[in-house]
Amino acid sequence: MTTATTNPLMGELVKEYQGLCGLLVQLQEALTGEREALRAFSPERTFEVAEEKSAVAKAIEDAEKQRLSLLNQIPELNALPGSGELGAMFKGFAPLDELHQRYQDLLEACRIENRQNGLQIRFYSQKTGAALATLTGDDTEAGPTSYTASGDSSEARSGRSLGRA
Repeated sequence: MTTATTNPLMGELVKEYQGLCGLLVQLQEALTGEREALRAFSPERTFEVAEEKSAVAKAIEDAEKQRLSLLNQIPELNALPGSGELGAMFKGFAPLDELHQRYQDLLEACRIENRQNGLQIRFYSQKTGAALATLTGDDTEAGPTSYTASGDSSEARSGRSLGRA
C-alpha cells in the first residue's frame, strides 16, 4: 500500500470522481438529446436540451474545481492532471486508477459528440442562410429575385411565387 492510499482525502477523491463520471453521463445524455432534436428539426427541444446541457456543464465545472482542490491537498500526489504523467499518480490505487480512466473516456466521448453537434448546427445554419439569401435576393448566384412577406416575387417573373401563408 502506498502512502497516497492511506491519506483520508483519497476516499473523498474517489467520491468526487464518481460524481464527475455521473455528471459526464448526464452530459452525454443531453448531447444525445441535442443531436436527436437537431435531426428532428425541433428548435424548441433543441433549446430545452441546450439549457440542460448548460446546467450540467456548470455542475461539471464546480465538481472539477473540487477535484483539483482535493488533488492539491494530497501531497503524495505530485503529478497533477494535465502533466506528462496524466493518471500515473493513481497507479497502485485501483479505484482511482479505474475512475480516472473512465472519467477520461467519458470526457473524450462528450467532446466528440459536442463537436459533431456543433458541425450539425453549422451545417443547418449555412443551409438556412443560403435559403434566406435566395429569398431576399442577397444570393448573387441566384440573381436579383427577392420575395415579399406574402410570398410573391418582387420582380416581375411568372411562376416564381413561393405561395401564401
